[in-house]
Amino acid sequence: MRRIQGLSMARISLFLGLSLFDEYAWPSQVDNAYTIEFRERSVNMTTGQSTELKKTYARRSDGSAVSAQWNKFPSDDREYAWKVIDLIPERKTVSVAEQIEAVSTMYWFPKRANVSNLMPLEGSDFERTGTDIYLGFEIVKSGREDNKLKITRWRAPALGNVILRDEWAFKKDDGSIASITEKIVTDIKLGEPAASLFNIPSHYRELKPSQQADETKLKYYNEHVRDISAYHNADQRYLNSQRYKPRE
Repeated sequence: MRRIQGLSMARISLFLGLSLFDEYAWPSQVDNAYTIEFRERSVNMTTGQSTELKKTYARRSDGSAVSAQWNKFPSDDREYAWKVIDLIPERKTVSVAEQIEAVSTMYWFPKRANVSNLMPLEGSDFERTGTDIYLGFEIVKSGREDNKLKITRWRAPALGNVILRDEWAFKKDDGSIASITEKIVTDIKLGEPAASLFNIPSHYRELKPSQQADETKLKYYNEHVRDISAYHNADQRYLNSQRYKPRE
């Protein structure tokens, strides 16, 4: 990985995803262990209304990774985490819903290979549009566009192809922009992430994906998931995976 000397780096000022930068010092090599903090901001271009989410993506040197977002309940204004954790040594993926103190655990089939340290790239419908420097890292910029949506994406090969910025512009029928959703980096810490990000409380209940989704919506909105059958395939994969749960 090449490092750009003297480049101003992120301390974020969020306005439609624009950033102001301070000075950071980056090491000359990255071992694919890191923690990246994001802000995801959605703006309705007609009304000017906006929403914002805090997100984290972290990867350990053993390949285990966690993707988390924090949501607030209107009832108590507290932040609760929703996490999806890939655990390489344990060969399982755990969805953690802090709001309802529940998990849904998928055990990997014996033939499944370990998760790669490289994030999967986009399909052939994405066009590579060039390279640039973003937050001090060389990035590959790509995108796709049709009459409903324009996506622009910035990936960092030195960080295992992780996305450092993502922009989705949703179009109206006349081609004008209806809304924009941007995920942008607010901080990057190189090295092993905090163990707490991978913590799974032992007292959390085990639920099927449909139960986890339904209970979460019930607590958020005081109503059930309207079409629980939409979770049929997820539930089936969950149930099939339980045969690979290690025996205690």
